[in-house]
Amino acid sequence: MTFDEILTQVLALLQREGRVTYRALKRRFGLDDDYLEDLRGEIIKAKRLATDEDGEVLVWTGKRTEEESENRGIGESGKKQIYSFPLRYRWCSVTVVRVMRELFCTVEGQNAQPL
Repeated sequence: MTFDEILTQVLALLQREGRVTYRALKRRFGLDDDYLEDLRGEIIKAKRLATDEDGEVLVWTGKRTEEESENRGIGESGKKQIYSFPLRYRWCSVTVVRVMRELFCTVEGQNAQPL
């Protein structure tokens, strides 16, 4: 793999995970110390997408995607809110999904599978 390909994969991993140890990067990508130092320089100094924590951990500081921002706001429980509208209207979305599935399956000539 080229330097740019590894850099892209490391940035994707770092953005997804938020924090990655240098040892994990060395093991995961089979990097030597000089190669890792080049990646650190590119990510921390040139692109300014991460910071170094105690010389052991790379910490993402770049922009987060909207989905990651929403997931961070969920809390420690990790439970996602399925519906954004009040509880009393949840049955509406289930009903709409059932009707749409039945219509689509009928149009396609398939038997509709009940929910």
